[in-house]
Amino acid sequence: MKRIWLEGMKWLGAAGVLAATLTAAEFRDPVEAALTPAPPSPPGLEQGRGPLVLRPPDQLKNRPVWERTARPPQGGIILQPRTPRSRFRPQPPRVEFQDGDRVLLLGEAFEFDRPHGYLQTRMLSQWPDRRVHIRNLGWPGVALLEAQTNGGWGPDIEKLLTPAASWKPTKVFISLGRQDGVIGGIRTNEFREVFDRFLDRLTALNDESPAQLVIVSPPAYEVTRYGLIDAQAANNRTAPYILATWQVSTNRQIPFVNLFGWSIYDSENQRKEAAEQQATLRYYTTDGTHLNGYGMWRLSFGLGLHLRWPHNTWRFGLMADNTMRDGGFGMDILSHHRSTREAWLQGRAWRLPTPNPPGVIDLSENHPQCYIQVTGFDPGLYALQVDGVEVVRGTHKDWAKYRVIAEGPDWGLAEQVRRLVVEKTRAVTRWAGQFADPPAREAAEKEIASLEDRIAKLLKPPARVFYWKRIGDAPEESEADKKPKH
Repeated sequence: MKRIWLEGMKWLGAAGVLAATLTAAEFRDPVEAALTPAPPSPPGLEQGRGPLVLRPPDQLKNRPVWERTARPPQGGIILQPRTPRSRFRPQPPRVEFQDGDRVLLLGEAFEFDRPHGYLQTRMLSQWPDRRVHIRNLGWPGVALLEAQTNGGWGPDIEKLLTPAASWKPTKVFISLGRQDGVIGGIRTNEFREVFDRFLDRLTALNDESPAQLVIVSPPAYEVTRYGLIDAQAANNRTAPYILATWQVSTNRQIPFVNLFGWSIYDSENQRKEAAEQQATLRYYTTDGTHLNGYGMWRLSFGLGLHLRWPHNTWRFGLMADNTMRDGGFGMDILSHHRSTREAWLQGRAWRLPTPNPPGVIDLSENHPQCYIQVTGFDPGLYALQVDGVEVVRGTHKDWAKYRVIAEGPDWGLAEQVRRLVVEKTRAVTRWAGQFADPPAREAAEKEIASLEDRIAKLLKPPARVFYWKRIGDAPEESEADKKPKH
C-alpha cells in the first residue's frame, strides 16, 4: 500500500513540474518557428541514469518578432529515461501525405474537432495537388482502459474499427490518454501496455500494408471562469498518461504530437498577453473540458508545427524600385508594377490559409500570419483590394513597415473547405454507424465521395490580383499604432 502511495505521489509530482514548467515558459514566435528546422517532439532525448526529469526548453532571446528564429513550441518538455537504452531514439516526426493516402482520425482530439473541422482542413490543404482521403471517426467517449474487455475491445470500439478495416487506412492518427488520466487513477503501467496493444490493432487495420501511426496527445483541460472541473488537478492526473503515450511512441519510433503541452503553453501565454494588453481573453473551451472552434483553430497551428509541415502562410514585399524583396515565401508572384501612388500585383498562394475562427479576426502576432510590405508610397492612406474586395487599409508608413493580412478571398475558400469537411464528417458518422446496412452504407459512401470531389476543387488557390490605391490623406495617428479601446 505504501509503495502504491509513493508511486502515485511520484507521478503527481512530475505532473506538477510539467504544469509549472509550461506556465513559466517564455512565449516564442510561431511565425518564425514555422520556418525553422526543429528537433524531434518532445525535443531531444538525453540518455541519463537519474529519474525522469522535466525541464524547460532553451529560452528565446527578447528580440523583435521579425528578427527571431525559434523552434516550434513542443510543450516545454525534455524527458530523460531512467537508464540508457538504445531503443530510445525518437525519429523526426515529419509526416507527409502522399497522393491517394487514406487517413483515419481516431480519438479524443479528433472527437472535439468533429463539429469544427479545423484539424482536418489543415491536413487537406497542406498538399493541395495530392488527393488525400480523410475520415474522422472521433471517439465514442469511453476511456481506453474501460474499452478493454476479455483480452479484446468492447463493442463500441469494434463498431468503429470494423468499417475502418474495410477502408484499409494507410495512416492512422490516434489521440488517447486524457479520459484515462481523469478516471484511471495510477494505473499508468497498465495503460501503457493496453495502449501499446491497441496500436498493434490499429496497424493491422490494413491487411495489405501496415498503416503508419501518428500519436496526437489530447489537449489539456483549461482553467476558465466557468470551468466545471478543477483543470489544474485534472491535468496533474492526466500528465502521467500523456507521458506514457510518449514513451510508447518513442519505443516504437512513432511520430508524436504533444497537443497536451502545446495547449497549456499556448493558453497560458494568451492569458498573460490579454492581461498585459487589457484585452478580452478568448478561451479554448466552453467549460474547461470541451474545445470550441477557437480552441481547435489554435490547435491546428500546434499540429502543423509539431509535424514540421511547410507553412500555409505567405510573405512578400514590393519595393520602391518595383523589385520584390528577398526572403518572400508562400506565394508565386506572377507579375507586378507600381508608381508612388498605386501598385498592382498578381500572385498565387501555395496553399490555402487556416480559416478564421468565429468572432473577431485575430491580427496579433502570436500565431503564423500573412504579411505584405510595400515601400515608397507618397504620404497618404492606401487601401488594398484583392480581386476587387477591400481587405485592409494603412498609411504609407504602415505599408512601409508591413501589414498583417488575415482575410480575403483565399480565407473565404478555406472556410468553404472547412464547412464541407464538417458535412463530410457527418456523412462518415452515418457510414460507420450504418455499416451493417449495405444500402445505407453505399449511400453514405457516395455522399462522402461527392463531398471529397467538391473539396478537392477548392484546395488549390487561384491567382489573385492585389491592388493598392491612395484613398486620402494619412491621419495624424498611424493605423498600425492605434490601440483598441476597452
